[in-house]
Amino acid sequence: MSAPQTLENMSCLLALKRALPMDKRDWILEGELLREIGRFAEAIAVLEVQAADGSTRAGIIISKAKEGNALVCEVGRSRFSF
Repeated sequence: MSAPQTLENMSCLLALKRALPMDKRDWILEGELLREIGRFAEAIAVLEVQAADGSTRAGIIISKAKEGNALVCEVGRSRFSF
């Protein structure tokens, strides 16, 4: 898959996630998608509340967004990781 196709796919996934009702949205996932597609200021804005509430993952994503880092990487373990 080409870089433009990857960007388009992630943008479409973000749009699908944002179409959910507010109480069903995964803000950390949205923030990570925004960071990965290079929309750093939006990523930071979306994650500020989660970071203030103590989310380590949100803090890591915000740090990467402030660095201008859009690389896909692991930012925390899932609660389902073994």
